[in-house]
Amino acid sequence: MEFCSGNKPLSGVEVLVMGATPAVSDVNGHFRLAFRNKMNGDLIMYDQINKNGYELVNKEDVQNWVFSTKYPVKIVMCKLGTLDESKRKYYQIGNDYYEKKYNESINNLKTQLQKNLITKLQYDKAIEEANEQLNKSKKNLEFYSNKFARINKDELYGIDKLAMQLLQEGKVDDAIKAYEDSKILDRFIEILKKRENASYNMIVMAPLLFNQVDLLIQKNDVYSHSKADTILHAIAVSDTLNSDYSYKYASFLLNEQKYSDSFHWYKASLITTTDKEKKCKILGDLNNLYLQIDNNRVVEEYKKQISDVGK
Repeated sequence: MEFCSGNKPLSGVEVLVMGATPAVSDVNGHFRLAFRNKMNGDLIMYDQINKNGYELVNKEDVQNWVFSTKYPVKIVMCKLGTLDESKRKYYQIGNDYYEKKYNESINNLKTQLQKNLITKLQYDKAIEEANEQLNKSKKNLEFYSNKFARINKDELYGIDKLAMQLLQEGKVDDAIKAYEDSKILDRFIEILKKRENASYNMIVMAPLLFNQVDLLIQKNDVYSHSKADTILHAIAVSDTLNSDYSYKYASFLLNEQKYSDSFHWYKASLITTTDKEKKCKILGDLNNLYLQIDNNRVVEEYKKQISDVGK
């Protein structure tokens, strides 16, 4: 798919991996690789992923690509130059933030020295530490500006969304902390996917994660709710055929007044459940969702989609 395009599919992407015949994405952005001897969890080594005028965005995901019949890999590409432009933008935001923080620290030290609150020796040592911290922060900024540049705005949710918001506000340290917190759970889910008993592991882990979500929601602050969103999203995408996972996420999103996303996951839950009682509950929740949407055309479109599901 094309980066930050509203999930627009990208055709004509050439995918070359070891041990499989070359593939090219179709008009829907889909491609299929045929392997002779691959087991779920085996590492897939890619040779090239090309499209004229484009570059690979989610390189880290593709480098950790494992064979799975359940979790197809998603390739995200952008037009050449897009990443460099974004990196420069985010680096400048961070640079301005750290320079301002540094200057405030230096001015504070000068004031303390003038008022004889610190000695010249203490002042010199503090200046040296401030310079070291500034250099360290700028080195980290090189790394994180590249990471932030590769976040696909079409798939922003939970803490990733909060991280980008904090970054735009110039709160760079808070944005980096939020980003790292979101990646911890992502890495955990990816590890589960690579194991043969991933489904069993998720069944064991899900109740513990749901308990954590309940505690986070009770805290009633933006960061805790963003973290709860991240956890529930990770569980839902870990097994898209599990109606309970998608239902719990949909219910959370409804309470957060994220109606479009909530509808998507309610619909997913309705499609995958075979339990009549559960279907009635989902339809009841959807009626509640419709009442909260102040746009008749959107409501009618949602109702039509749900009607089509039942056909």
